[in-house]
Amino acid sequence: MARIIEFEGRRIEVPDDATDAEIGQIISAQPSAAPVAAAPVAPPAPVRPEDVPDPVTGIPGGAAASSQPDTSIIDTIMGDIGFGKAKPKRTISDLIMEGSGVKPPPAPERSALQTADGYVRAAMTGVNQGIANILDLPFDAINNAPRLINLLPGEQGIPRISDTEFGQAIGLDEPTVSDTFKDVGFTGYKPQTGGEAYVNRVGTEVGAMAVPVGGALAKGAQVGVQGARELPALARMFVEPAAVNSGRFIQKEATTALGAGMGAATANALVDPNTGFGQAMDLVGALLGGGITGIGSAVAKGGKNVIDAVRQNPNYLDQVVKDSVVDRIGKAAGLPGSDVPNAAFDTDSLIAAIDNPVSKPSAVIPGYQDSLADLTQNPGIAALEYGRSQGPGAGHYLQRQSNNTQAVDNAMGALEPKAQPAALRDVLAEERDRRIMAAIMDTTNAEGAAETATRGLVPQTTPGQRGGTVRSALETARDAARQRTDEAYRAVGIEGREVDPTGLTESLDNAVGGLTEVERGLVPQGVIDRVRRLGVPDQAGPVDTGILDASGNPITRPPPAAEPVALKEATDLKSELQRLQRAAYADPKAEKGGRNAGRVLGQMIDAVDGYITRNITPEEQAALDTARGTKFEEAEAFGRQGDPVASALARNEGGVPKMRDDQVAGAFVNPQAMDRLFTQADTPAVRAAIRDELLSRGDVTSADRINRFLQDHAEQLNRFPGMREEFETAAAARTREAEARTAQTNTQRDLGTPDDERGRGTVGRYLRFSDANPERAINEVLNAPDPGRAADELMTFAQDAPRAVEGARAAFWKKLRSESQSVDNTARSLEGTRAWRGDWLKSWLDKPSTSAVAERLYRDKPEDLETLRAYADVLDNVNLRTRARAMGSSGTSQGVSGILTPETVQSRMYAWMRGQVSGTYLVTSMASVFARRAIRAARSEAIDRLTDKVLQNPEMAKELLRDNNPANRAALARRAKGWLGNEASTFFDILDDEKDQDDTTKAAMQGAR
Repeated sequence: MARIIEFEGRRIEVPDDATDAEIGQIISAQPSAAPVAAAPVAPPAPVRPEDVPDPVTGIPGGAAASSQPDTSIIDTIMGDIGFGKAKPKRTISDLIMEGSGVKPPPAPERSALQTADGYVRAAMTGVNQGIANILDLPFDAINNAPRLINLLPGEQGIPRISDTEFGQAIGLDEPTVSDTFKDVGFTGYKPQTGGEAYVNRVGTEVGAMAVPVGGALAKGAQVGVQGARELPALARMFVEPAAVNSGRFIQKEATTALGAGMGAATANALVDPNTGFGQAMDLVGALLGGGITGIGSAVAKGGKNVIDAVRQNPNYLDQVVKDSVVDRIGKAAGLPGSDVPNAAFDTDSLIAAIDNPVSKPSAVIPGYQDSLADLTQNPGIAALEYGRSQGPGAGHYLQRQSNNTQAVDNAMGALEPKAQPAALRDVLAEERDRRIMAAIMDTTNAEGAAETATRGLVPQTTPGQRGGTVRSALETARDAARQRTDEAYRAVGIEGREVDPTGLTESLDNAVGGLTEVERGLVPQGVIDRVRRLGVPDQAGPVDTGILDASGNPITRPPPAAEPVALKEATDLKSELQRLQRAAYADPKAEKGGRNAGRVLGQMIDAVDGYITRNITPEEQAALDTARGTKFEEAEAFGRQGDPVASALARNEGGVPKMRDDQVAGAFVNPQAMDRLFTQADTPAVRAAIRDELLSRGDVTSADRINRFLQDHAEQLNRFPGMREEFETAAAARTREAEARTAQTNTQRDLGTPDDERGRGTVGRYLRFSDANPERAINEVLNAPDPGRAADELMTFAQDAPRAVEGARAAFWKKLRSESQSVDNTARSLEGTRAWRGDWLKSWLDKPSTSAVAERLYRDKPEDLETLRAYADVLDNVNLRTRARAMGSSGTSQGVSGILTPETVQSRMYAWMRGQVSGTYLVTSMASVFARRAIRAARSEAIDRLTDKVLQNPEMAKELLRDNNPANRAALARRAKGWLGNEASTFFDILDDEKDQDDTTKAAMQGAR
């Protein structure tokens, strides 16, 4: 590899491992270089500048175009950056130059960029060298351990164990641990000016410090604070401060390293560091610089505290104040060990409570200012805050409370519905009126439909009219039957035929003669006797003629025969006997009848029928049977005993009907009677009359009555096609009418009416209240048996109209505000805003009734409800100080009447005037008392002030507790140690004179001799 050097404004490339002599030869060989004459080496000969290496750069003076004379550090730096030329100053290097007769060449001008580049390279090379020194330190310690004996008086001459460095051991060309530095040219760079040499030396200390500090930081991050405390003592010294507070640890180590570097650099500017004495002064300067840095920092802080206390700086703050406030907070929080004097209790648990709060109002409510009690939920801290809020700093707490009250109100106001509660009532009233009107119209329409459906099911005639119609139809049918019977008998042609009745009489005698006396009582003896006498002559035996015969005996002649009779006498007797037989069979339990009578009558009928058959031809017999059948049918149809048809036709002797006209139609309502009627007289008029009679038995004013009629007269309705369907249609119409009327009644009952009739339903109860009472209206919903259902009923009734929903939320919000805002005027903000009570708000929202109603009202905006509940949750855990009635330590500082009281001044003056003390003591004594009292007063006020701040600012409290944790005070108070590694390396370098005196130094020293 090669590196670049500047010479006479040109950049010249030289080998990276070239010695100073080789570099001088390369520069001398350049065309633009001045001729270089061979310089004699003999001591008397003068040494030329181009042959003498520069003590700082190591480059021969004649060839180092970028070298310049040594100057003071400040002047050199100011000159390098263009603020003036450096003023020459005689140093040991100058003395060496002068002794050798060498005069340094003038320094060339450099641009600002070149100057900055030089400083950066010098500083980073120093950092790299410092890192390498630390890594080489174990090797140096081992190699040089025997040489510690050389420090004893006398010349021991004990050498190193080995000349191998760490860099060589691991295969690097030079002691470096950063290839990156090497790649960008930060390794092997020789400072070109005094300023670069200065920053190079400071960089060395910083680099050396970085190795142990970096290791401590890495280990601290790995094991944590507790793990660091458990390490061995030596490791704990480094790792614990790094784990406790890495920032402060780095700051302390870096500051001390910078101080040591500046001390060493200053020593190097005064004494050539390339000599053994210079190296010793380098070590001394580093130690003094590191020590002075710590002492100076403490003195500076103390002086600043005094100045701030004297001038009463309102921002006065020192470590004592911080520690005192931490102790106060820890004791109030009840941390373990905080009540023991000077105990190193741990604040990590309190810091964890701040980092992981149960609730953090500021994260939920914009503009809210958390207090320490809000986040930690610690009752002791709440009590301390309560005590402080009642003390001299109450104004700060009042202002924060006012700001928080306003922030909460602003946050709640963002959620508050923008509509008026009256919007819901308007929508509900409009919908109520519409529904009531719709119910009225529906009822009217249903009533009209029912009237139409039942109009045809009302009788159109009177009972008398219906009875007359039926009787007239039956009489007409009966007359027609009689006519048919007459025509049948006329068709036989035997009605006028006369026959000898003797045979009939004989037949009857034969029939009766075979009967017992009991059986004779079962026949119509009177009728039979009358018919029998028709065949008996008027005179029995021969008839005396009044003439005698020759013998003188009266001449007689046979009795005259019976007079012929009409055959109809026999047929009528047969018909009568047949009627009686039917009656006997029809009433088997009759006293004089029954089967026996039927049997006896049958014998008589057979006897009469035999007589008739003997007196007619077979053709006439067939015609007669037909006529008899016709007669039977007539009798069956119109003359059967107990038959409704016969009853309707029956008349009294005077010809007056036995049954009134208004009773006739009713006699045929029975299904069997109706069938008998329709069998004999099935005409439209009769059917209409019976239909009207049937309708008169029904009631079509209600569906129940119609259905009951359908059940009771199911058979009759079947006789009239379509009549059942008419009744079913009517029943449905009456049902619809009843439903409509019921719906109208229920609607008006539940919703109320516009005439201020109070409704019993949710909507009706809500509408009871005017627009001026939305809270009472929504309270009806909240107090309903099922609040969620009641709210849903309201919203559904309003058809979830946006205006109605917003109005419902507005009414709900009115109730929420009245339930959750404090009525205490002292809790108002300075602007007059009432405070929201988080505990009231959460308690009210957590009620099942409120929750159910809120869920329904915010169904379409669940995020608002979630935000509201989040506000309630966090507000429930704020202002804990108002619950901490037990007064904690207020921390009010004990007042100091004055920094220097008149009594103190007088006592000191009297002692001086009496010669008891010197003037110097007088001044210093009064100054010390003045300073102590000023600081004490300032600290007292600062403790109170800082206590109030951390109670109201959890982040500040967390930082204060973390940075001033009593458990970490010992670790944080430890002095910086990382910078001492480089000083140990320097110490070993001092032991190794041959190693540290490079060729340039040796040449210069030889020239001086």
